[in-house]
Amino acid sequence: EINKMTRQSLHHYSGLYQDLSHLSMKERGKTNFDAPDSIDFETLFKNIKDLKNGNSIQKPLYDFTLHTRHPVGEKLNANDIIIVEGILLFTHKELLDILDIKIFVDASAEERLLRRINRDMKERGRTFKSVHKQYLETVAPMYEEHVLPTKKYANLIVPNSTNNQNSVALEMLITNTHAHLAQCKK
Repeated sequence: EINKMTRQSLHHYSGLYQDLSHLSMKERGKTNFDAPDSIDFETLFKNIKDLKNGNSIQKPLYDFTLHTRHPVGEKLNANDIIIVEGILLFTHKELLDILDIKIFVDASAEERLLRRINRDMKERGRTFKSVHKQYLETVAPMYEEHVLPTKKYANLIVPNSTNNQNSVALEMLITNTHAHLAQCKK
């Protein structure tokens, strides 16, 4: 529905993990990518401000096998709606202040684990054993410490659903987005 009503830009912060090219591969492998300090929030904040001001950006791209940023990013144009995705977004006060609508998708621990296994094995070439180990050692504890407490900053909390049970939440979001766009165009 949002696709039908306007143009939007999607900015996932995964390209903004800290560049670890200055570390050995062994040290890079020890990095906790599920903690807020793994994200370059300064650049993310600047990118969002630039997009909100109508400017295009070079969205950073990240190599998850080498734990480094690609030297060239991907051009991302400013649009009517800018969607910023990432579970650590609400941990950064300055970002909270510039996000117009904040949504928290409330997924169960089982669903979070299954998503992590699928993504990391398919997209990042990792083994089940390494994903499971990381989930237990850093992902689950960091979720409890950093992500779950930020749920209170959301304007809308959407329960995770795979069978279209979120239709009311989605309708509310679409209605609110229409109203916000109309207000911005005045």
